[in-house]
Amino acid sequence: MSDVGAAPAATAPILVVDDDAATRALVAAILREAGIEALAAPDGESALRLLDEHEVATVLLDLSMPGMTGIELLGVLRGRADTRTIPVIVVTAFGGEEQIRALEAGATDLLTKPVDPDELVARVRAHGRARSAWLQLLEEHVLWRGEIANMLCRIRPGAGLEVTAQEVCQALGRLPDLVGCAVYAFLAPGVTVLLAGFGPAALGPAGRPLPAETATFLAERAGEWPRMERAGDVEAGRSRGAGAGSATIYASLGDAARPLGLLVLVEDPPAHDEPAGTPRQMLSAAFEFAAIVTSLMRPELENRARSQADSSRVEEIVRERAFRTVFQPVIDLRSGETVGHEALTRFQDGVAPDIWLAEAATVGRRTELDVAMLEAAVGAAARLPENTWLGTNVSPAAIEDQERLERALNRASRPVVLEVTEYERVDDYGALSEAVRRLRPEVRLAVDDAGAGYASLRHVLMLRPDFVKLDQEWIRGVEGDAARQALIGALVLFSERTASVLIAEGVETEAELDTLRALGVELGQGFFLGRPS
Repeated sequence: MSDVGAAPAATAPILVVDDDAATRALVAAILREAGIEALAAPDGESALRLLDEHEVATVLLDLSMPGMTGIELLGVLRGRADTRTIPVIVVTAFGGEEQIRALEAGATDLLTKPVDPDELVARVRAHGRARSAWLQLLEEHVLWRGEIANMLCRIRPGAGLEVTAQEVCQALGRLPDLVGCAVYAFLAPGVTVLLAGFGPAALGPAGRPLPAETATFLAERAGEWPRMERAGDVEAGRSRGAGAGSATIYASLGDAARPLGLLVLVEDPPAHDEPAGTPRQMLSAAFEFAAIVTSLMRPELENRARSQADSSRVEEIVRERAFRTVFQPVIDLRSGETVGHEALTRFQDGVAPDIWLAEAATVGRRTELDVAMLEAAVGAAARLPENTWLGTNVSPAAIEDQERLERALNRASRPVVLEVTEYERVDDYGALSEAVRRLRPEVRLAVDDAGAGYASLRHVLMLRPDFVKLDQEWIRGVEGDAARQALIGALVLFSERTASVLIAEGVETEAELDTLRALGVELGQGFFLGRPS
């Protein structure tokens, strides 16, 4: 017998299973002469015991055995996790139907009796090489999978969703054969944003909502388990840049019932020289990676989704004008005449205006809501008596947004007083004062709720407004409180020295009204003087 190709002996033995003692001995001798270790078993039960005790490289199996047949043993081997991938070469004297049955039962290869020694050794070595390559690839997969998982676990979130997503893509970019990676956020139904990505996995510019068709395509691929599609599997897939033969894997971020986003990985086609049966491990790895990415990004993804929902609600309120304007008169305390009206907004859902304004500010839409409320107030003011001014609350940011504010003010047929509350933060008093000066001459400035906010009277000192509106807490019970009277008296003097007008808010009793008149307060508003209508 010739030595068929120089090859190292297999590190694990070959198991020969045959009920004929002479055949077992002959086959084992052929293998040992070729430098291949061999074990022998006379039946299926003995073979299974040896498999429990030894690691085996390949099984040489005779089909015609008493007791457990070769076909039955094949079924057991393919059903056990530890033997499922061991190559099994079936040795049989019969062809045709018996060979087909063997292949369908899980045989890897076939040999026909009488066995040619050279062919036997060559086939055993070929399957040994394939299995060694398979195990090496599996070991490499375990190593890189662990390395990438460790890199993901070292990411420290908190710098923002986009930064975290970029770090995730950089870590996953080290995966072998990976040509694309992307992290998407599902912010609302139909609203999907690419946070970070590269290659064919990135289906649009980062940070902007994707087109509806693309958002739907991605949402349909979010599910409980990762999903793999080959290029060309679906019409939509062909238009998204993945090369021929490549595989795209979609793994949900978050819960299956409410996915927060999607991790997309695009893998190159397998190399032509990969051994048959080599597992494509990216699908199972994607499940693990998605779980890690979810743990990193869940809080920020949930916050971003909530913000998007809030933003959508504010947008709907602005678009539908889901509010109305009522007016409370501002009275000259000396003559009793109405000199102005403050516009007050009432939202259709009954939520307090301060809550909606705060929510709009949180999602970056405060100016948009301010201007919408101002436009509504200007329109509704047409029914007010002539020769009265219109007062309305606006944020400093809205005043500095000259273009939008001017469009609303140009529709006003009366003087307008823009009221900035003490609760509003002003970062640059000079810029705000200059913005007011650039507006129409009929536009004046008031500081609302003076003395109530964190800025105390700083707004009054820095802005020098036309009107100073005293918070109602200063007014409550003023008739019997000498300290309140002293503070209000000082502000009356301040207003005279600075050419501003003092307005008392929240006047609710005749005693309060009489005291304010006596102190020299010029204007007032409150339920006692006139309810909003």
